[in-house]
Amino acid sequence: MNQDTKLYIGIGLSVVAAVALIDAVATLIRRTRKPVQPVVGSITSPFGHRSQPVAGASANHAGVDVGVPVGTEVRAPWSGTVAAAYNDTQYGGGKTMIIDHDNGARTGYCHLSDFLADKGQHVKAGQTVCLTGNSGRTSGPPLHFTLRLTKEGERVDPTQHGFTFNA
Repeated sequence: MNQDTKLYIGIGLSVVAAVALIDAVATLIRRTRKPVQPVVGSITSPFGHRSQPVAGASANHAGVDVGVPVGTEVRAPWSGTVAAAYNDTQYGGGKTMIIDHDNGARTGYCHLSDFLADKGQHVKAGQTVCLTGNSGRTSGPPLHFTLRLTKEGERVDPTQHGFTFNA
């Protein structure tokens, strides 16, 4: 291998490393960008262990319930694509929407009254995507909100990741 070949290989590796670094920094910036609050309201049931408010409800609450009136507009916290919009009769979530966000996160919304975005539709941060309701198993009209930091990751407490549900 001559000097010119070594130089071209070195430059090529440097370019690949620089592109990878730029991509990693861009992903970090997107993930740390403050999310748009989906709704403004009071958390009526926090993430984690809870007593069962409705017979058959899980004792481990893998999201937060936010008390808001039926028909409250729900906004996408980041841009992304609606991965699902369906009626969950198996687990009691009622009308449910899931969004896979461009930053790699996945959010879920349960107990809805209506969908304002369709499966496969790309939505922008702050866009109204659905309306709250009282569908499924509930003890009132909450928005049940879930957050995964990756599409297949475990659900995490949204309040530890920038979600306050305050204006």
